[in-house]
Amino acid sequence: MAEMHTARKKYAFISYSHRDTRHARWLQRRLESYKLPAEIHNEFEDSRYLRPIFRDRADLGAGVLNHELRKHLDSSKFLIVVCSPQAAASEWVNNEIRTFLEWGRDEYIIPFIVGGDITSEGADNPIPPVLRDHYAANPDKELLSVDIREAGATKAYIRVVSRMLDIEFDELWRRHLRERRRNTLLGSTLGLFSLFLIYWFAVPVSLTIELRDANHNNLPMPEEAYIEVAGRKYSIASFDQSVVIDDLPGYYRLRDVELRFAATYYNDIVEPIPLTAGISNSVAIALSRDDSFGTYAGVVLDDNGIPIEGVTVDVEGVTATTNSQGEFHIDIAVENQSPTKRVVISKDGYATRVREDECPSDKISYLLHNFL
Repeated sequence: MAEMHTARKKYAFISYSHRDTRHARWLQRRLESYKLPAEIHNEFEDSRYLRPIFRDRADLGAGVLNHELRKHLDSSKFLIVVCSPQAAASEWVNNEIRTFLEWGRDEYIIPFIVGGDITSEGADNPIPPVLRDHYAANPDKELLSVDIREAGATKAYIRVVSRMLDIEFDELWRRHLRERRRNTLLGSTLGLFSLFLIYWFAVPVSLTIELRDANHNNLPMPEEAYIEVAGRKYSIASFDQSVVIDDLPGYYRLRDVELRFAATYYNDIVEPIPLTAGISNSVAIALSRDDSFGTYAGVVLDDNGIPIEGVTVDVEGVTATTNSQGEFHIDIAVENQSPTKRVVISKDGYATRVREDECPSDKISYLLHNFL
């Protein structure tokens, strides 16, 4: 039969029994995803891949090849035959091989063995009879097959590529190993980077804040107290336990977050807190009392509302004497502060006053009575 004159447009035509569809589909996918060496250009498409590879998906019965299928077969440079006992028994597979042989292209046939026994004389032989008969009639030609079971799946398809590109298998195999090592390294790098991103953005940061105030047991708790971290406000119910913030976004790592503390009877605190790269962070904040319980100041007046000079004001052993305007001022050390103090006001010629004062301030007025 005269050879058709269709221009080659495909790298290969995969012939197979539909009972071997899984092997044919796998081989097509692996071949079409194989990236050609830089020095080799796809002679059919402007790409770096072994494309296209034709695989007939129709469940055609036995018979003469139709015109459309012959066109696909003729436009393919190689005929890859997925060989198995069922393929050997398939009249359709034998017809596709026969057509390729009639065109005088036996050197472009690649048997790809997936099952059976090539030494068998019976039905278990995977090589289609038309191909066996051809090589039996041409003893000067050698049947060069690729057996997936001997080489393993990866080496087997690389051997097919070696035949198609006419490049030594060892050279392609070394290239494949280099690619695999590079892909493994790239995959590991991307995996580590993905884990880093997940850790950095998805895993929250915990911040434990220890509030240190050695004197709060002697003084009342603030009416309102809160900590603000990174714009989020957290109320404080007690200074006897640490404040744990466990929902800070992960991207705050290695950054300074602003901490604000505010409470009645305490000085405000604003300071940056440097966070580590880890999950847990801790910081101790030293609190300082304001002068709510630390200042006794004011004026001492007589019965007529006139300021008295020289009055002794004693606040539990800490004394001050009023000036010419009747004014006095006493500062109580933080460690000696308390909600109430015993106050003694005295001066010769006046009745001494003893009282328990609460909530001292700098605007206290004391009245001393003259002796009659």
